[in-house]
Amino acid sequence: MAGMSKQKQKLLILKELLESETDENHSLTVAQIISRLESMGLKAERKTVYDDIATLQDFGVDVECQKDGHSNAYSIVSRDFELEELYVLVDAVSSCRFLTIKKSNELIDKIKKLTSKYLSEGLKRSIYIENRPRSSNETVYYNINFIHRALSERKKIRFKYFTYNDRCKEVFKHGAGYYTVSPLHLVWENDNYYFIAHSADGEESKIKTYRVDRMKDVKVTEEGVDDLSGDELQFAKSLRATFSMYGGTEEELTLSVKPNVFNAIIDKFGKGVHFYPSADGCYTVKVTVSVSPTFWGWLFGFGQDAKVIAPKSVVNEAKAQIKMLSGNYDK
Repeated sequence: MAGMSKQKQKLLILKELLESETDENHSLTVAQIISRLESMGLKAERKTVYDDIATLQDFGVDVECQKDGHSNAYSIVSRDFELEELYVLVDAVSSCRFLTIKKSNELIDKIKKLTSKYLSEGLKRSIYIENRPRSSNETVYYNINFIHRALSERKKIRFKYFTYNDRCKEVFKHGAGYYTVSPLHLVWENDNYYFIAHSADGEESKIKTYRVDRMKDVKVTEEGVDDLSGDELQFAKSLRATFSMYGGTEEELTLSVKPNVFNAIIDKFGKGVHFYPSADGCYTVKVTVSVSPTFWGWLFGFGQDAKVIAPKSVVNEAKAQIKMLSGNYDK
């Protein structure tokens, strides 16, 4: 019976064989196919191989036939993913900081199975630098799934949350207890996932942001999410704005920038921005951001080539930030 069962799997095994060992530059003759199948304990004849290949073609598998001397040779040429698309996927997984190196390698091995064994070797290129910091939290991959499930089912989620101390050791917050929150948004920014949620612990009710790779023991509860006011929902939505993951007040700013900053502005805010020439040879541009330490770090990185000119309150805040930074070097 076991032999009969395996024989019934022959069509699937043939499909896997062609997917693994053939591409536009590599093919298998009928004799080679029969030999491969027999090495797996499967009986095969020329007629049954021809019939099986025809069945795969009728099913939509792009098996092509070409001559190899006097023999017919078969290969799968087109697949669901082009090789260039697989390169993009591998590069994205390789450079993703929230994935551990182990998980990154596991995903790349799965992506490699989407093409032939010959082409998959070229996918093993690794674009991240070995010394680049990577997450050590093996559960982050599953945390994302739990958050998506909680968002879909409108259930609260609970977890423990940690930061690092001066010895780079994990220190759990909230008295090492659990946070129980209502999920609102999951956001990808600056190579990290951020979880925006409504917290109603104690007497305090706030919209808070958490790094997903710093969440542990994540569970979806049976408790429904909190009902939020219109203002709370609007604030949660605004947190998804640029520079939002580190808090701050959302403001519409007018910046004065030099032409060499155009590319950075467009990269950050998109092609919908408008640059207007001013008398000093610079250009003004209006952008909406959450004014936060992350924003100041980004803006000050341009030195004299970019500055805030409105509103006055944010200009004054910029002066205070510069004064504070300068004070670090006075002594």
